[in-house]
Amino acid sequence: MRDMTKGAPLGHLFLYAVPLLLGNWLQLAYNAVLPKASPAGLRPQARVEAQPPEAALSAETEAGSGPVR
Repeated sequence: MRDMTKGAPLGHLFLYAVPLLLGNWLQLAYNAVLPKASPAGLRPQARVEAQPPEAALSAETEAGSGPVR
């Protein structure tokens, strides 16, 4: 264990920060290279077909055609 009460403060800060930075960089590299391991990440994405704007407007007006309270 290092005695951080003696010596140059910047040197102690640097030596304290090196493992933290290295861990962050390794985590970033791991996440960039490997896919997500969750079950949802392993399934292919469902394709959503685009609807014409008229369909969206008609669905909105049908949903809002009831009485307003």
